[in-house]
Amino acid sequence: MQRHQFVQETLPLLRISPPCPSNRSPVRHTRPLHRFLEVTVAKKKPAAARFAAMSTTSLTSIAANIAATTTPPTPVITVPPGGTLLVIVDVGPMRVPYTVSYRGRTLIKSLVDRAEKVPLQPGEEVLGWHFNHMLKGWHHTIGVSVNNAPPIILENKSEADKDQDTSFGFAIVKA
Repeated sequence: MQRHQFVQETLPLLRISPPCPSNRSPVRHTRPLHRFLEVTVAKKKPAAARFAAMSTTSLTSIAANIAATTTPPTPVITVPPGGTLLVIVDVGPMRVPYTVSYRGRTLIKSLVDRAEKVPLQPGEEVLGWHFNHMLKGWHHTIGVSVNNAPPIILENKSEADKDQDTSFGFAIVKA
């Protein structure tokens, strides 16, 4: 395909008006439009070649390598039969309520420090939490106490430690 034909076919697609042949054109073109299009198209070819090379690696193998090095182990809390589980939350200034849930139901939704007993069910269930901090000087600590023993800290984050201000977490409770 000749350059002139390529430009004439491409302009309607790009909705670009061709340069005015007169010297009184309101738009001053520093280089011919066909040269601009060739440079633009040429810059995209290496990226496509890189993508084709990357596409030979399976996403499963990439995810497995990343997960093994970056994912912390999931906490497992074992409660003996007939035992009790107390969730303890200590927070700094909050604008958005944090939530703690057990078995998919909200256990705590608050802006201040709280401690609540968990209505345990036999088997393995999920204890989850979410914090979204918006105020300066934020911090939060969530922990659990099994049978009134010293608390086990599940998560401790703060602005002073330069942690992310949004946090999702979970633990498995075996009762």
